[in-house]
Amino acid sequence: MPRVRLDKHILKEHQARCAAFAESGLTPESAERIYNYLNGFQYDTGGWQLYDAAKKILKTDVYSQFPTEDNLGQFEESDGTELAKWLTIAKFADKEYEQLSGGYEKLSNFEVDKDKPEYQEYKKALYREAVLGIAGKLAERPNHPLDVFWGRLSYIQSTLENAQPTKADLMKRVDDEYFEFMKKGDGELAYTKNAMAGLRDVLHNTPMSDEMIQALMCKHNVLEDAFNDYFNNFTVDNYYDAADSYLKMTERDYLADRLYDRVLLAHNRFIEMIKDAPPAILIDEAYKITVMDEIKSWLEPYPVTNLSMEQLKGLMSFDEPLWDLYNEWQKRDCSLSEALYETIIDAAYDKAEKMGLNVYYQGYNELDNEAGDGQEI
Repeated sequence: MPRVRLDKHILKEHQARCAAFAESGLTPESAERIYNYLNGFQYDTGGWQLYDAAKKILKTDVYSQFPTEDNLGQFEESDGTELAKWLTIAKFADKEYEQLSGGYEKLSNFEVDKDKPEYQEYKKALYREAVLGIAGKLAERPNHPLDVFWGRLSYIQSTLENAQPTKADLMKRVDDEYFEFMKKGDGELAYTKNAMAGLRDVLHNTPMSDEMIQALMCKHNVLEDAFNDYFNNFTVDNYYDAADSYLKMTERDYLADRLYDRVLLAHNRFIEMIKDAPPAILIDEAYKITVMDEIKSWLEPYPVTNLSMEQLKGLMSFDEPLWDLYNEWQKRDCSLSEALYETIIDAAYDKAEKMGLNVYYQGYNELDNEAGDGQEI
């Protein structure tokens, strides 16, 4: 599915779908599982939607609940997930304090009774509100691939409300697709039916990773999709090779899409953070903006990234792929300097030659070795 910039009409459609999901598709019982799934795709890096949800429900914030800890700088390095835990402590824990000089007191010990009904209700409401916050913010971003996000929500709604999908869940779906197709008439469908039967048997007997199962569960029709790949790429009835090729391609595309989701969200957060900064700061950050935009472009999965499945898994293992790749580039930045200097040399040579000047080409390495002693252009 190609990524496109959403126009206002499409954006409104996605906002309506998110609203409908909020009203009917999201239950308190499934909220935590859904939030954790979305968070695995970096939709709430740092947990700030979780903290905003906690503040909204409890009608307070950490700084007013723990002023002494705030004055001591205890929250300076905390992210949203950590701050949400502090609000849980403030409202639901039995607390002990130690007395400090000046009449101040600081939390020294606490215990949350997680079996209390009021805590359980809060927890359900917390994750439900956090998921709605994620959906709402993405619905306001015309540059975000909302079609992909809605696909995630649809997948969650149909699958993850019960449990993480297993091979058995996947194969039940494949069997249902197979038997539904078998109800159709014969004639020209005989070849397709035989191929689908062969592919179905191979899928049953093929070990699959969790990522591969999730990738297949995102498909509209797994068996039909596998058949189309077989029909377009194989000329003999080799269902094992066809299924193996299809599964590897599906998992690879799935990883590429997940990686790009993470990079795009991090890139958008960075741009939003600095877009209203003073001109002096924007000038300082211009280089970082340029490099990060280039990294994002190289990881665009459509038409198809050149990265192998193993490379994609390696990049997915980074905590923050965009920032980690930028930091890696910083270690090798001299290559850009050399490329720019060589561009200057080439442009100077070409222009001088067109002017009829008596010149000979002298590249970057030669100039560097001679330390400026080369012949003038």
